[in-house]
Amino acid sequence: MSGRSRFDPRCYPRIMAAQSDHVAVYRSMDPSAEEDSRAILGLLTSAGLPAVLLDDKAPGVPEGVWEVQVPAAYSERADQIIAARPASMLDISDDLDMVPIYESGTPIVGALEVMGIKAILEANGIPTVSTGDSVQPELPISLRVPRDQVEEARRLLAEAQSTGPAAADAAEAESERGRQ
Repeated sequence: MSGRSRFDPRCYPRIMAAQSDHVAVYRSMDPSAEEDSRAILGLLTSAGLPAVLLDDKAPGVPEGVWEVQVPAAYSERADQIIAARPASMLDISDDLDMVPIYESGTPIVGALEVMGIKAILEANGIPTVSTGDSVQPELPISLRVPRDQVEEARRLLAEAQSTGPAAADAAEAESERGRQ
C-alpha cells in the first residue's frame, strides 16, 4: 500500500450515516465493562446480528462507558438474545448501578457546578457519569455515581461545602508553595 492509510476520509460521512440508525443494546462502565461488552458483542455476532462495539471515544458514548450497538431494526432481537444469555454472563450486582447525586437547576451555573463536583469526586477515586445535553444547555445536567459509593460521595461534597471557597483557596496556595 506504499505507506498510505487504509482509511479513506471521504468514507467518514457514509460511516457516520450508517451508524446513526444504530441503538445501544448494552452499556456498562463497570471495571469489567470492556470484557463484558466484548462477550455481548460475541453473543450477538454469533447469532448473526451486525453488532458493533464502541467505547467513550465514539461520539455520544459517555466517558468511561463501553457499549454494544445494533441497527435499530435488530434491537428487539438483540434484547431477546441478551436477556436469554447464560447466567454465567450476568452481573446481578446493583452496587455498580449509577444513581444521581446532583442535578443542575440553572443551565450555565449547573454546568460549572457539575465540573467542580466531578473534579472533587474523581480526585477521590469515585467514578462519575454526567448526563445532559451540551448542545442544548437549557436542559438540566445530572451527575451520577456508582450506588455503592453514594454515601462517600455525599460525605465528600458536604465536606467541600462546609469548608467553602476559602478552604479551596488555602489548599491551592499550599500546593503552589509546594511547587516552589
